[in-house]
Amino acid sequence: MPRWVPYAATALFTLLICLTINFRAFTEFSNEVGQNESLNAEIEKITSENLNLQEEIYYLQNDSSVIQREARKFGFQRQDKEKKVSVPSAK
Repeated sequence: MPRWVPYAATALFTLLICLTINFRAFTEFSNEVGQNESLNAEIEKITSENLNLQEEIYYLQNDSSVIQREARKFGFQRQDKEKKVSVPSAK
């Protein structure tokens, strides 16, 4: 057996260990990048939803037509102060 074979085997073994470690790190990194992109998309969606809700709150606090529209959705109606109700007379 030539004298360089043990050195070559050691170098090959070391190279395989380095490749295995790097492949594992690359795989974990790829998974984390995907998770990061997913979380960023979710943050963007929730931020947009938050802005829409803040706008809706503002209009509900300050715009009477929006308040009336939302009240009608729940079945409430504004009663006019001048509306007269007839009361049947007692006989």
